[in-house]
Amino acid sequence: MMDKIPEKNKQPGVFYAYTDHGVELAVIDVTNPAFAVKLSEADWRRLSRKSRRQAKLLKLLPGFLKRLSAQYSHILGGFFLKDSGDKYLDGMSTLMSKLGPENIGGGKERDLDRVVAHSLFSAAIRTRLRDISTLEAQTLTPLLQQSTATTLRFINIAGGSGVDSFNALNVMQKNSPGLLQGKKIEINILDTDRFGPNFGRRCVEALQAKGGPLQGLDIEFKHVEHNWSHKDGLKLFLQQSINNKDIMIGVSEGGLFEYGSDEEIISNLKVLRQNTPADFSMLGDVLHDIATIDPAVPAMMQAAQMHFRYLGRAGIEKLARQAGWQVDHTVKDNPLYAVFRLKKIGSI
Repeated sequence: MMDKIPEKNKQPGVFYAYTDHGVELAVIDVTNPAFAVKLSEADWRRLSRKSRRQAKLLKLLPGFLKRLSAQYSHILGGFFLKDSGDKYLDGMSTLMSKLGPENIGGGKERDLDRVVAHSLFSAAIRTRLRDISTLEAQTLTPLLQQSTATTLRFINIAGGSGVDSFNALNVMQKNSPGLLQGKKIEINILDTDRFGPNFGRRCVEALQAKGGPLQGLDIEFKHVEHNWSHKDGLKLFLQQSINNKDIMIGVSEGGLFEYGSDEEIISNLKVLRQNTPADFSMLGDVLHDIATIDPAVPAMMQAAQMHFRYLGRAGIEKLARQAGWQVDHTVKDNPLYAVFRLKKIGSI
């Protein structure tokens, strides 16, 4: 870890952890009002108009000014300091987007990040995180209530910091106190990146501290080096590490289903179908298809020279069926993303 840069203006009731860059950031807890996302339809329309105006300006901005602004913003750095071959936003950019403007901290040095965080994109990512964490908790709660299993395992593909998985624990702790007591909990992050998992481990440790929402829980946070294009690696991990008597759930937030090819999505889903229990659910998200997504998104992506995949619900339903899965639940209150849950065909 680099030299530590502590957050000088900590918010009461919010926990903090250090990134590998030495920056102390707030730990997201979707059950904490400090991280609440409450937007009306009028708010979403206002953000859309604002983003379309920004996209027009951004398209006219010279490259050297984009690079200069990126030096003063972690979020913009993820867009403008990328290598030409990179497909994904870096971990720091995504983390800052999920925090929201009120929780970014860093004083005046992070003013530009706070401005950028007041955007359609950031609001949609925060809403996506809340929705997928809540859906994970809703999926697991009845399984935990009905089962005598003592182990709960998260399989988080391209999971980064695993923020959705430990927030699912936060949601269950709030809504069903005592449900997780006595359980051995594993959060398995399958990712090529180390930055996100290292930060995620520190986040969990912070939330387990005295007074934290995860205090007293037995949680093991594991990083497994994995590239989703190598399906044999996923199969080997599942066969060597997983007990089918355990309670398990899979998830990929802002990962496989947003960036993966058809072949990669299908192959991963086939491996998961064949090597997990019958009641295993796979959760994820997709950008809405190009015909229905907010028009600010393609405009902004073109201006930033980013290439996202607009798979949409129909797209993921088609790919899932080819792998033996079906969409059994969708959260659709987000103008950019559809959060979904997959069940194995024949298990419903």
